[in-house]
Amino acid sequence: MTIGDVGRILFHRIPEGEDLLPAIRKAAEAFEVRAGAAIVIGSVATAVLGYFREGQYSYLTFNGPLEIVSGSGNISISEKGDVIAHIHLAVSDENGRVLGGHLSEGTIVGVTAEVTLIEAKDLRLLRKKDEKTGLNLWHLS
Repeated sequence: MTIGDVGRILFHRIPEGEDLLPAIRKAAEAFEVRAGAAIVIGSVATAVLGYFREGQYSYLTFNGPLEIVSGSGNISISEKGDVIAHIHLAVSDENGRVLGGHLSEGTIVGVTAEVTLIEAKDLRLLRKKDEKTGLNLWHLS
């Protein structure tokens, strides 16, 4: 277990047409957040959602408009020091059907997306490749 104190709570709006995942990562970089939680609401024109099965990701693309019902995840860093935004997203269509998965690049913001970053002060969340799963998992020390 790793414990950190809550630092800043940061708010960022992502405009229509932006790729959601890189935009969240860029916001974390701009605010210099290296560890923390992320919350996302808004809408997307297109959602690309990943599913990890049998050692690999597969991706599905859903065309909208779609409402972001819930987006949550975390901010950490790679062994190289790059910021990683790991977000899971649930979206709904006009009939209220909900789809969800691992937020992937190619998810395009609809009208707007609002991101809240909750910084973990004086904490470094490092992701390293796990040999068993092949995933970049937290390395907590």
